[in-house]
Amino acid sequence: MKRSSVVIPNALSPVKQQIKLRDSTLQRMHQRAEELARGFAAYCDQFDDSNLFTGPSRYFHFKTLTLLRKHKSMAGVMQDEDFFESLYATLTAWGMHRMGDTKTKLVDFPEMVSSFREEASEICKLASFVRSVSINRHLTVSLVCYSARPTYG
Repeated sequence: MKRSSVVIPNALSPVKQQIKLRDSTLQRMHQRAEELARGFAAYCDQFDDSNLFTGPSRYFHFKTLTLLRKHKSMAGVMQDEDFFESLYATLTAWGMHRMGDTKTKLVDFPEMVSSFREEASEICKLASFVRSVSINRHLTVSLVCYSARPTYG
């Protein structure tokens, strides 16, 4: 059984993990990514129809997207403290931080910003594949990406 190493970055943690996955697992991941790309518009429509964004979730999501669109490049975004504050609020509004004894926790704000900035060059490379960002009637973000086949191993 052949295994390949894959580095898994986590934007919410400064730690990179290198894991070994079976080739069959990598193949399945690749197939799912291709299926997602092929049906992306339909998936966005289905999500829109569910109308999940309400209240603070909608407000902070829209504010974050507005701050994102102010920048001509991702490099500019990486220096925008207001963007990160809005992103942090969005993630919290989406339930990614719970009080009490639970595993759903965000790292502290300075640590989150630092981890994004440490990965700025990789984020900028990824952003270079995005041709346009549009927001539809329910504020779902649609990305039109250049075709890029991910490589594993």
